[in-house]
Amino acid sequence: MGLRIFALVPTRPAVTAPLLALAVTLIFWLLHDLAPMQRLELTLLDRRYLDLSRHVKVSPRLALIEFDTRSEKAVGKHSTFWLDVWGRVCGSVLGAGARVVGLDVILTQTSSGLEEFVPVAVGAGGKLVTIASWDDGELVLPAPEVIASVGTENLALANLTRDFDGVVRRQSLAAMPLSALGRSSWPFLAALVYERQGGAVPAGGLVRFASRNPFPTYRLEDVLAMTPPQLHEAFADKCVLIGGVARSDQDIAETPFSLEVGPDGRRHSMPGLYVQAFVLNSLLTGQWIVPVPRWVDLLALFAANLLVAFAVMRGARAWLACLVVGLTVVTVGYVAFLQGWWLQLADILLALPLCVGLGYTVRVVWAERSRRSLERSIARFVAPEVLREMLADPAARRESLTTRRVVTVLFSDINDFSTVCEAESPEEVTRKLDDHYREMSHVIFRHRGTIIRFVGDQFMVLFGAPGPVQENPAARAMLCALDMIARLEEMSRSGKPGFYGLKIGIHTGEMLLATIGDEQKSEYTAVGDNANQGARIQDLAKKVGVPILVSQAVVDAAGAVPGVVCEDRGEFPVKGRHHEIRVYAVRREG
Repeated sequence: MGLRIFALVPTRPAVTAPLLALAVTLIFWLLHDLAPMQRLELTLLDRRYLDLSRHVKVSPRLALIEFDTRSEKAVGKHSTFWLDVWGRVCGSVLGAGARVVGLDVILTQTSSGLEEFVPVAVGAGGKLVTIASWDDGELVLPAPEVIASVGTENLALANLTRDFDGVVRRQSLAAMPLSALGRSSWPFLAALVYERQGGAVPAGGLVRFASRNPFPTYRLEDVLAMTPPQLHEAFADKCVLIGGVARSDQDIAETPFSLEVGPDGRRHSMPGLYVQAFVLNSLLTGQWIVPVPRWVDLLALFAANLLVAFAVMRGARAWLACLVVGLTVVTVGYVAFLQGWWLQLADILLALPLCVGLGYTVRVVWAERSRRSLERSIARFVAPEVLREMLADPAARRESLTTRRVVTVLFSDINDFSTVCEAESPEEVTRKLDDHYREMSHVIFRHRGTIIRFVGDQFMVLFGAPGPVQENPAARAMLCALDMIARLEEMSRSGKPGFYGLKIGIHTGEMLLATIGDEQKSEYTAVGDNANQGARIQDLAKKVGVPILVSQAVVDAAGAVPGVVCEDRGEFPVKGRHHEIRVYAVRREG
């Protein structure tokens, strides 16, 4: 059978990789809702906004009218008192054929201008929508005269949906449950404008923002100066949003593009009018970015972990696999974003290195377990002291596994084994062999021998290999042989059935010590004429009539061994040799 060295596979990837991937997936499923994870996910989402803003599709049915402090100077009074201006502007735009006008202004002052605003609002027929605001638990409403002329059903809220970091990325289009003015719910401004032009309002989602305002935009003072043909060309068949863009109005929202800082050192905050426009544009074009179902996120997380786990378990370049999978996931995330889907990336990008780290940990633990198993297996053939030396100095072990060295080889064989086997059952023979091997192995290991081979009833044992060179291996071999015979005599006196007769042959000489085989199965053995010589001397033992027979080379190498007597039994011919060899019987003194 021999001393076999098997290629150890640290893990079984088909089993371990899915379990590892599942474990990491469960970890991030539990961590997903933690604030740091959500903050990282939003940061990655903002990165996609910044990189893909040029892909926003602009609806041809949307136009904006904006005003700021320069407009107030052009008109000649503060916008708070513009009720007459709103009447003229809204009347002009609606008269030019606009589908609906959304006035993103809370009209609280009615000291003047009612006579110009009311007829326009009453005659709009639901095409004029204006706003109220839900501010710190209080509903801020337009003046009663404005409500009466516009109609309660044409009032909407302008409140934006913000994430926990205060950034507007999504907008809920569901009406806010709020009891006021005989209504139980209040819609969002852009949603009501979309509904008034004939659309069915969806649930909402992530808004398709761009870094700059891409919509046809007109200044209010310019609209006041337009001719009817110009108004028709600009606003016919369009949804028109009107609002302020001055920072002093404090109608400013942070969006993903607030990460960018302009040349003036300011962040790119966005006026509320533009946010309303992007929401309405998403409604008109259907360009919502919708989070994928949670199970899709988890499936993507598991699949990415599984690929990396297989790479780790198979001993491939795991960090390279981690990088490739990570880049692939990011690419898929960007493509999905373009198609209107939000695939969560933070969980995956953090899970991959964790999967690699845990995978290596599993491999180390498994390798340690395999090493211990290997030690236990080798310990069946190598004395514990020799094994410790081999493991303590791998370089010496590698060198010793294929080298020429003067060693001592011991062959032992059970007397009349074939005859016994014919008379007894295989089960009984196996039981006796097991006892014999176990007891003899203990004796051999005590003398630091290495069992090279069990062949039927025969042992092949080396002294002085494969570990570091031992002190006087020839003497060790003779003492081992004497103790083997002594142990068998003790067992025989106990009366237990077994094999108690041995013939042992020992020889010392230079042999080639080598590992023969391939990666799947290898055998460490001693090769050469001197190894064969040991087997021939064992065969002579029965003919000479002694249990232990050694060569002249063993006697010379061992020298004087206290308590051991070597008796010259003469010269005998052996197979493979032209000359006879001298052999000695070994016994204890006295």
